[in-house]
Order: sequence, then structure tokens, then C-alpha cells
Amino acid sequence: MRKFSIAAVAASAAVLTALAGTAQAASTTHVLTVGKAHGTAVKTGASLRTGLIKGTQIVFALKAESLTCKVSNLVAVDGTNPKAKGTAVELLKSQSFAKCSIHDKAIPGIKFRSLKASNLPYVVSVSDKKGDPVKVTGHLPSKPLVFTVVASLGTITVTCEYQAKVLNGHASNKANEISIVNQKFKRIGGNTLCPASAGATAFFGPVRDFSVKGHPKVFVN
Repeated sequence: MRKFSIAAVAASAAVLTALAGTAQAASTTHVLTVGKAHGTAVKTGASLRTGLIKGTQIVFALKAESLTCKVSNLVAVDGTNPKAKGTAVELLKSQSFAKCSIHDKAIPGIKFRSLKASNLPYVVSVSDKKGDPVKVTGHLPSKPLVFTVVASLGTITVTCEYQAKVLNGHASNKANEISIVNQKFKRIGGNTLCPASAGATAFFGPVRDFSVKGHPKVFVN
């Protein structure tokens, strides 16, 4: 009969425990990872950037008119990135717009001047629940999402200010994108020529981590 010493049994147990710990660590993933799904976790403080998906534009529907921008870039900082089955939180530090124009069926001759996001930073929550929901809110209840549009009609300057309590969208690993479709805004100030409400649709991607060499794409797990 083969005999085993206590020392050999103890050594084997230690090896098995170490292997189990390694396997458990390897299987652990975070809500946001870089390079691939279930890859390396996005680090706290990482700079995440994205723009409109090539060939798309952000559209603000304003009743009989529409404001479109062919360029819009976002810069966010990762705040928390917990293990999977959680919600990652980012701070949207800046959003820029360019190559914008207004199309108005009711008021011909109106020209775009500027579009600005106010009360930044915004809070972006990304969950790995079904559908990978994304929620954008103001950083403080007293500072909601606000976008200000300035246009001109001849010598008249038209300023329209719109607010939203929350924007709801979805993330997707297919194009590492974030989509926001037909989200509603309410006019809170500006000229009486401004429509009382507006809707916004945009598709941003790919989202990349500019804190990592090569700027890898960001995945939701």
C-alpha cells in the first residue's frame, strides 16, 4: 500500500488552493474592460473619449425644424468601475459640437450660430444589466442637463435653452457604441420663436480609453 506523508498532503493542498485562487482571479471581470470583453479593467481616472459614429450625425428635432451636427466629441473620466453585475460611473467633462446647421420649414433663412452643453460635468452611469443601459444626469440636482442653441434670423439673434432631467441610452459591444434615441428636452428659456420641446438622437462610438497605449476600445461586460 502506498503511503503519503503529512508534509506531502499539506504541500498538495497548498498548490490546489493557489491554483483555485488563480482561477478565481482570472474569472473576475469588471463592468468596463479594454481591448476585449472580460479583458483588463478600465482604471479609475481613465480618460474615455468618443465621437459620433462615422457617417452619422446628432439630430435635435425642434418641431418644424431640426438642428443637425456632423461632429460631436465627448471626453469623460472614469469614476468607479466595479466588478461585473454592477454599474460603472463616469463624469462627462466636455462635449463639443461642429459642422452644425438648422433646417426650418416654417422659418426660412434662419442660421445656426452655436450649440453648447451647460452645467458640465454630467454623470454617466453604465450598467451591465440586460441591454447595457446608459443613463446621463446632471452632476447635481440643482444643475441639470442644459443645452443652449443660438441662431440668427436676419439681424435678430434667437437663443433657445433646453433642459432634460435624464437621458437614457444603451451601450453595445458590436461597435463599442452608446446610442441615445429620441430623448426629450423641455424649453426653459430663450426667445418665443423657440419650440416648447425638442428631441435628440445620437450614436457615439467607438468609445476608447486614451489612458492606455494604443487607445483600445472599451467593452461592457
